[in-house]
Amino acid sequence: MSDEKPFIIRSYRKTDRDAVRRLCCQTGFLGTPIDPVYEDRQLFADFLTTYYTDWEPESSFVIEIDGEIRGYLLGSRKPLKNQLYSFWQNVSLFLKALTRYFRYNAASRRFVRWVLAHGPREVPAAPRRVLSRAMDSSALQDRGTIRAYHRRLSIRQRIYRRPRTQDEQLGL
Repeated sequence: MSDEKPFIIRSYRKTDRDAVRRLCCQTGFLGTPIDPVYEDRQLFADFLTTYYTDWEPESSFVIEIDGEIRGYLLGSRKPLKNQLYSFWQNVSLFLKALTRYFRYNAASRRFVRWVLAHGPREVPAAPRRVLSRAMDSSALQDRGTIRAYHRRLSIRQRIYRRPRTQDEQLGL
């Protein structure tokens, strides 16, 4: 018998936003907290989650165990809208980071310099107007995260199957 707790995969709700952002920061550095690398959790979570949670929440899902959100998958069915939003978001977040830069600790300033110097080369090119899901995280290898002890294959299969089924229902 397995001692793993049952989980539910469900559609994202507005009330999940804080939990998703918290998980994003708790796993933002290769599955570990982002804090030792970058101290500005607000900007970090804004960059990785805001479009999906605020502009296209219907394409996002969470994993719940015992009433607690333990993982998420953020996706986009509107890639052009996502790209346009990302452009303006990058400008906005750059300006915010610039105004905070000298208050950051040394590690955070080093991270900002690295992102400016290397960040654009780290993002793989993707064709425009292609249906996509945001993929990036150590736990599920996408913008979904699951704590290490819940990374079973069955969870991955179920969380990926759910949005695909929804795509099929929409005729995508």
